[in-house]
Amino acid sequence: MSAAETVSIEKGFANRVAALTAVAGVFPVIGSLVQGPVSDAPQNYLANLLYYDSHSSAVLVGSGMRGIGLFVSVVPVIYLLRAALARGAKIPRITPALAIIGSVLLGVGTIALAALYVDASSSFAQSGGLSYDEAKNVLKGQAIIAVSMASLLGSLAIAFAFVMASLNAMRVGLLTRFMGYIGMFAGVLIILPIFSPLPIVQAFWLLAVAAVIVGRWPGGRPLAWDDGEAHPWPSAAEVRAQAAEARELAESEKGASKNGKGA
Repeated sequence: MSAAETVSIEKGFANRVAALTAVAGVFPVIGSLVQGPVSDAPQNYLANLLYYDSHSSAVLVGSGMRGIGLFVSVVPVIYLLRAALARGAKIPRITPALAIIGSVLLGVGTIALAALYVDASSSFAQSGGLSYDEAKNVLKGQAIIAVSMASLLGSLAIAFAFVMASLNAMRVGLLTRFMGYIGMFAGVLIILPIFSPLPIVQAFWLLAVAAVIVGRWPGGRPLAWDDGEAHPWPSAAEVRAQAAEARELAESEKGASKNGKGA
């Protein structure tokens, strides 16, 4: 496929991809805010179940939005991976498959786990037993453990895909170095949500990618999007060499100007 054909196909999908990318960025944040009180749930098994029972609506709505956002996050990842591959990036063949599997496991798992918690907490609250040991057995149920493990595997897979998409898009010039590093950091935060329970970094990166895809990013988008060719960013050493060259050229022109005036 020629570079012109690649650019034409990418432009044909750009608006739809950008819209889904924005959903992937916004929905998990809104869902986390809706589900916010649940983050304050007591760690005691018994109190935890009773808390989930009394906040079931927030859990289901918030988890539903988070799950949808996580599920569609595969769209910008696949789009970036395909664009990077078209410009000569070397990406492990398994990466797109991991992105798809990871988004399905994590997105569906988030919703399914919330439903299991709500169902278990409701049954437990109505059982009348309300003992610590019973609560522990409920939360250690096979279904909950299985879905939790599937979600963990999904988060590992989609996090890897985030990192690979950001890294390779940066290498061929589709994303700036800043955007590339933020994307890799966002991937790590999927597994280790440090700093804040809200996925702010992921949301920022996804919304920024959406803006880049449709050409709305301040300063325009990198040239690689428009000509279909790779445009690697210069290394730090190359930047220093270019700056030194520019200084030498400026000094030589200045010296020539002085000599011309003196003559």
